[in-house]
Amino acid sequence: MRLMNVLRGDRGPSGRSNGGRRWTPRSGREVRSGEGAPTSAQYTEWAIIRRVVRESWPYRWLIGFLLIISLVATPLALLKPVPLAIAVDSVVGDKPLPDFLGAILPTALASSKSGLLLFAVLMQVGVVLLVELQSLLHMYYNTLTSERITLGFRARLFSHMQRLSFAFHDRRGSADSMYRIQHDSRAIERLALNSFIPLLSSAFTFGAMIFVIVKINWQLALVALVVTPLLVAITRTYRSRTHANYRELKKRESATLQVIQEVLGAFRVVKAFGREDHENERFVARSTDGMQMRIRIALAERALGMLVSVTAAAGTAAVLYVGVRNVQAGAISLGE
Repeated sequence: MRLMNVLRGDRGPSGRSNGGRRWTPRSGREVRSGEGAPTSAQYTEWAIIRRVVRESWPYRWLIGFLLIISLVATPLALLKPVPLAIAVDSVVGDKPLPDFLGAILPTALASSKSGLLLFAVLMQVGVVLLVELQSLLHMYYNTLTSERITLGFRARLFSHMQRLSFAFHDRRGSADSMYRIQHDSRAIERLALNSFIPLLSSAFTFGAMIFVIVKINWQLALVALVVTPLLVAITRTYRSRTHANYRELKKRESATLQVIQEVLGAFRVVKAFGREDHENERFVARSTDGMQMRIRIALAERALGMLVSVTAAAGTAAVLYVGVRNVQAGAISLGE
């Protein structure tokens, strides 16, 4: 959100510096700083999402291809136990092949236990090879897309910084601008790649798992879905409470960089007046503030992980209980 303020800066719609005035996109008029200028709190989540989509749109084909590669991981994961199931059920046992394999394998191979065993062994190697190939492609295109989005946005930020007014740079300081360009410029790709794509991929995997469970027993699927609202509520509560901490962490990290920039920029003056120890203490104090905030955020994230794990474990235990009770009652067969 602070990146939006930086990109807006002290400029009018024409792109020229206007002496401490800001252009308000919602009202369509110029106002001086402090006179009704929009703040970061006015940006809603949907506004941020629209901004991310707009910045990522030039790379939509790369993102789309990366999404397809991510979605392929789900059917590959479902194929992993199939070779073992063929070996145990159809080679050692007498169960027929799964329908999708029975439809594509030749009749002679499907009726030969030796052929099925060889097929299961080759399929095991082939599935692992496909999984590793998918992982390699995902890593390559994820890195490629991430670096291109970051480079494009970073170049845009740098170009915009050079056009901002002297008043803006005097008020914010060059170290803060450096921090935004070098570190916060990755916010776009993190939201586009590390949030959007995993969300769709996880939703696809979740849907596939629920479909498989429903095919086995609808009661198990219903029990598995009970914990979903709890997980959503926990995540939303955590997010609302940690936004302020992340914003404060960015401010403290920027303040630490400000100390470094000031000292190195005026190093001769610092040496001349013997202020090395004082500046070192100031740097340590600013760094300690950032360290304490990072520890607080890490503890909050660990607490979230613990709550999510316990909630998921409760759901798994409920599924296990219902499943075992159904097996005992004869509602589910162990061979199914």
